[in-house]
Amino acid sequence: MAPIEEVREATARLDQLETVPESASSSVTALLTRIRGIVLEEGTDQQWRDLVESANSADPSKASEVAELIRALQAAPNTPLPPNGWLFADLAALDLARAVNSSPEAPPVEQ
Repeated sequence: MAPIEEVREATARLDQLETVPESASSSVTALLTRIRGIVLEEGTDQQWRDLVESANSADPSKASEVAELIRALQAAPNTPLPPNGWLFADLAALDLARAVNSSPEAPPVEQ
């Protein structure tokens, strides 16, 4: 499965849950840390600023908030060049997706 498909499947699973699976909680923490670590500079696009602000106020236990953060990260513009730290955040999202998809607590997704 391609990484983007893994992320889409994970966000669909998170949409069906109220809380993030316990087995994925460390991956959520890593994602939030990486998003908060994105370097915002004077010319940084507003979508990146909004993403970092959302990560600062997100409840890491709420599946819907985590899914929205992942979607916002995926939707953030990559031209001109994204801000420093975006790749770490993107990889953390993939790690979280894999943790959610392999969790027995997450319901299967209808294809």
